[in-house]
Amino acid sequence: IYMVRHPVSRMISHYTHVWGDGRETRDIDTALSEDPLYEHFSRYGEQIDRWREYYSDDQILLVSFEEFTKTPSVTLRVVRQFLGLEGEYAPSNVHRNSGKDRHVFGQRSLARAIIKSPLYLRYIKPVAPSHLREALKRRLSRAPKPQLQSLSPAVERVLTERLGGDWLAGNLMTQRLTGSMTLREFKGG
Repeated sequence: IYMVRHPVSRMISHYTHVWGDGRETRDIDTALSEDPLYEHFSRYGEQIDRWREYYSDDQILLVSFEEFTKTPSVTLRVVRQFLGLEGEYAPSNVHRNSGKDRHVFGQRSLARAIIKSPLYLRYIKPVAPSHLREALKRRLSRAPKPQLQSLSPAVERVLTERLGGDWLAGNLMTQRLTGSMTLREFKGG
């Protein structure tokens, strides 16, 4: 089962997570243009070709991330059918987006790390008066939250062109994967 997303959208999401964790400091255009790691993970054809050495195209189910986020119960039903499982199953947290609040960077991340750290929780919090702890929280959380930049149209065109050389990523950018289907169905065979 291989969940895929529009390749450039996947790169933007990857950048957003890394930037939000404070591990990426470059602007989005620079990072996605220069760092081959972002592009590598969107080269779905290169990745799936390794699996095709062991599994036939009928044994590989492509699942659209976009469709899954819109209709998770439908997608899960198709996955269960593909696996030969009977009955219904819908986890309660299927709509949770763990990355939606990750756009926190710098001092805010530091504040959270300090306040949640074992050192603070074990040695400082028990002895520090509550008014000092609250003052520390306020002081650390005042840092302005930088805005996440949008990918420029020029860089998006370059990335789209570069990814077009990957047989699966290129096809996903030109023909939309609707729902879930085996690799054979997607390839039209």
